[in-house]
Amino acid sequence: MELEKVLEDFKKEIIGVSVNSIKYGDGKIVDVESIEQAGCKYYFKLVVNFGAETKMFASHLANITYDDKGNEVLEKYNTVLEELNKIEAERIAEEKRLRDEQLQKEKEEAALLKKQMKLEQSRNNALNKLRALNSKSGYKSINDNYYSLVGWMAKHCINVRAALPDWMEDYFVSVFGDVERYVVDGNKKTSGGFDYQWGLGMKVSFNEEVPEGLLKYATSKNKKIIDNVAFVWDLVQSYGFTFGKVQNIENILKEIPDNQVANFKLGYDA
Repeated sequence: MELEKVLEDFKKEIIGVSVNSIKYGDGKIVDVESIEQAGCKYYFKLVVNFGAETKMFASHLANITYDDKGNEVLEKYNTVLEELNKIEAERIAEEKRLRDEQLQKEKEEAALLKKQMKLEQSRNNALNKLRALNSKSGYKSINDNYYSLVGWMAKHCINVRAALPDWMEDYFVSVFGDVERYVVDGNKKTSGGFDYQWGLGMKVSFNEEVPEGLLKYATSKNKKIIDNVAFVWDLVQSYGFTFGKVQNIENILKEIPDNQVANFKLGYDA
């Protein structure tokens, strides 16, 4: 529905209609200047001559009255304007919906970007911690008794296990090689509801409870398990232990200083 056509047809019927204004008296509509819009509502801008002066009136305001013909014409075209108002209201509502959708999309994208940046930072922090572990000599020089404990662990170890998120796998392999490992989707959660993406899990299991010298590293619920990542990392890196259920005692012995082999065997034979 074109506004120009509506305006043209309305002019043909409304010009010459008599009106009355309390302020200006009797007059006649001599022209219709335009179709105007207030919000989502359309109205006609009428030009009325009162003899001595000409004034503008909005067709939707009740500040003038019309003769019978004028009332008929206005009633007819008010129906047209109402249809235009409905179309305009729908257009405005659709624009608002699209704006709201775009705003929501931008908010979600911003939140996702923030989450991704936080995740990336967390992953970088986790990798940096592992790099720091890899640069340390660990527990190797603690004391003679520790080599006895290494001997005990070599004999009683039944599994060394690593669970890691997929994004950490490349670094893990660069350090330990293509060894046995449990890799998970870094964007999922563990069965306990924890995020895998935060880092690496390592544990070493034994066939009996650890001796007193290792208790501080054991889990609180099961004294047959040590899940301290730094401890297990060093055990593999510095003492020849391997991931999996079988340990090579000869490889472990290669990492024991000559002056500590006796202590190692002492623990192994205990």
